[in-house]
Amino acid sequence: MSFLSPLFLFGLFSLPIPFLIHLWHRHRLKQIWFPSISLLKSAEQGQRALRKLKDIILLVLRTLALLFLVLGFANPSIFRKQRIAILDDSWDMNTLSGSHTLFEKGIKTASKLKNTKILLASGKLYPSECKYQKFSLPTEDFCDYIITKTGKLPDTLIGKAKLIELTGDEDNFSIDSLAFKSSFLAFVTNHTPQERKKLITLFTTHNSQPTTYNSQLLIPPHSTSTAIFPMFSETCAGSVKIEEQDALSLDNTRYFVYAPPQGLKVLLVGVSKDTFFLKNALSPPEGDSKIQVKISSTLVNPSLYDMIAFLDKPLPHSYKKTLSLPIDAQKVSGFLTFDNILESHPIFSGFKYIPELKQIKFTQRELVKSQWNVIARFSDGSPAIIEPESGCLVFSFPLNREAGEFILSSLFVPLMHRIAYYLAGKPVEQHNFIVGEPVRFKVSEFKSYKCVEPLKTTLLTPETESDGIYIHFTPEVPGIYEISGGTKFAVNLSNSLIFPSLDLEHQRERVSIKKWFFIFALLLLIAELIIRRI
Repeated sequence: MSFLSPLFLFGLFSLPIPFLIHLWHRHRLKQIWFPSISLLKSAEQGQRALRKLKDIILLVLRTLALLFLVLGFANPSIFRKQRIAILDDSWDMNTLSGSHTLFEKGIKTASKLKNTKILLASGKLYPSECKYQKFSLPTEDFCDYIITKTGKLPDTLIGKAKLIELTGDEDNFSIDSLAFKSSFLAFVTNHTPQERKKLITLFTTHNSQPTTYNSQLLIPPHSTSTAIFPMFSETCAGSVKIEEQDALSLDNTRYFVYAPPQGLKVLLVGVSKDTFFLKNALSPPEGDSKIQVKISSTLVNPSLYDMIAFLDKPLPHSYKKTLSLPIDAQKVSGFLTFDNILESHPIFSGFKYIPELKQIKFTQRELVKSQWNVIARFSDGSPAIIEPESGCLVFSFPLNREAGEFILSSLFVPLMHRIAYYLAGKPVEQHNFIVGEPVRFKVSEFKSYKCVEPLKTTLLTPETESDGIYIHFTPEVPGIYEISGGTKFAVNLSNSLIFPSLDLEHQRERVSIKKWFFIFALLLLIAELIIRRI
């Protein structure tokens, strides 16, 4: 317990006052003996004992009353755990419920919880607007209430908190996700208790002409059905829409950007036993690789191939689209590892396995002495990968078992694919982001971002990082965004739940209890008056 007005505690020095008053009124009686009243002696002694007990009780009551009054004016307070309510502020709380959204109903519900601190699931300050944040919950059981949409949270994720569910209009459908397989698939969910028929429309362009495809779905209650559309043969952007509006129109449209996988034709110049590991990395026998690999002992029709790898062969005059590898290399005592990797180079930029790549051991390598651009060195300072000019790489180590751990590592296949696409001059990945995830692009100047559908233009300032200049961008509205230069990426709404641990501690609330001290003091004074009159 603590005191909010501790100066009033000096009033405790007044506690002896009732005792001093008691001593002041106490007087000694002079005893005079009369034989005629000797028979009343025993009765008088009993009354005197009761009077003495009454005086002691009155003294105690007055002292305690004064004590509680002093402590009450000092404003005592105690700490107690404050109840916490998590209010869902993710995008689907925009679902209509009558004339209000679920988020507006949630605010009204939260305001009725007494002695409860309201926190937003997105981590923002309360109150705030309901936008496109994903819904998140803390992993620890510290909240007392969770206010969200009916049926959104599985029971296993609620913990000990009390779930307050808000019900919206039943007419609610959503396009949850898209998939590009042998066909173009759109997954549509029915959030109503009745089986319903919905028209799903795909909008895109074909041969520079607007094109639409329709799919009629009969969706069972509280389940997901799949709309199937023709697959695209060329790069395109578009959207899939549920034609009828419902209680939440935000999830009735799903945007996409599609780029067919870039296939490559690769020629390996060498003998079969020397090209074994490289061939299987680029085109696994049972994999779904888009790279076609041909082996030849001599260079034939180089213009037909996107990349050419020379194994222990002299490089032709033109270095474009080529990879040079030794078959055998000089043995080195001990082990070598990659070091001083040029991480801003396209084959390493954004490669998340750089730390692991620097730990791979090599027992052989060819000593290469050159003034060419070295993009990776061994731990002894010798070149590991060099670039004579853009579009050509030279390895100083062979791709076989004796050369070390590289071909057995999980990095071998993805790195060789990145190298193949880089040498072929084709992009390796297409960008497809969702709201809430920062978009990160490497740029060399200010860029203008244009939202194609709906129209929106944003000017952004690049940030300089250790390996170049980057732009960080999180779109505010879903749509298809285009960076000046032609790169497109889709921004969609996510229906997935995420549950990171919110960086919040148990909050304690200070509560004043002075009124109870005043009440006790009043009760003691009333008791003192009653006893004094007896």
